[in-house]
Amino acid sequence: MARGWRWQEEEEGTKYEGPQYEIPDSIQDVSDDLPNQILICEHTQKPYRITKEELKFYRDMSLPIPRTCTKERHLARIALRNPRVLYDRECGKCRKAIQTTYSPARPEKVYCESCYLNAVA
Repeated sequence: MARGWRWQEEEEGTKYEGPQYEIPDSIQDVSDDLPNQILICEHTQKPYRITKEELKFYRDMSLPIPRTCTKERHLARIALRNPRVLYDRECGKCRKAIQTTYSPARPEKVYCESCYLNAVA
């Protein structure tokens, strides 16, 4: 704010009170004016929009329109990532000691760099 940038705190518990667009289940039923509509996130109840480019992508890929806002979709993707922790394991092929983000309790075989490069070559 000292540099003149705008900042707005998110208000908890505020709910959008205006016209809402009912999202069809099928992408074929979505109209071309969707980018002009206000959608409501199923998780946060906050308004969001779909851009023309997003709508084109969903149509090209035959994907349904997301029912959650961009922030919630991003948080869901991050939740799928491995934790930012390194575990000590052995290479699944040569038994050399390595560090990986895959926990020893996980069933995946993890190779050291040289064994991996030999396997994919």
